Amino acid sequence: MAQNFVLIVPKNVTSERLKTDLDDVIRQHKGTLAFNIDSPSQWGRQDTRVYEIPATGTVTTMTNERNHFEANAPQFPTGKLTYSAFVACTGFNETSQEYTGLARDILDLEKGYRS
Repeated sequence: MAQNFVLIVPKNVTSERLKTDLDDVIRQHKGTLAFNIDSPSQWGRQDTRVYEIPATGTVTTMTNERNHFEANAPQFPTGKLTYSAFVACTGFNETSQEYTGLARDILDLEKGYRS
């Protein structure tokens, strides 16, 4: 089962800072970078990073140089969800301490930018 997070950060947070901070959070949970894909997108260069956390799961992050993505979301008045980064956690036991700690730290990162 995959658990996905969308992060929405203030405009003063640079894409490099967001990528570095996400990298730091994942590495604190023993994640190692398996591979990185840099590709063009309609929102500037997209950076997709895949991390492996041994015997636990895989974390994929998607960021871009503008900290801006849009997804169709008919439940919103604008019909779109605008967000800064996407994080997918796959292969985790969602009730494990490893997963809940990682999820908490990812969400705390987003909250930390606002304080």
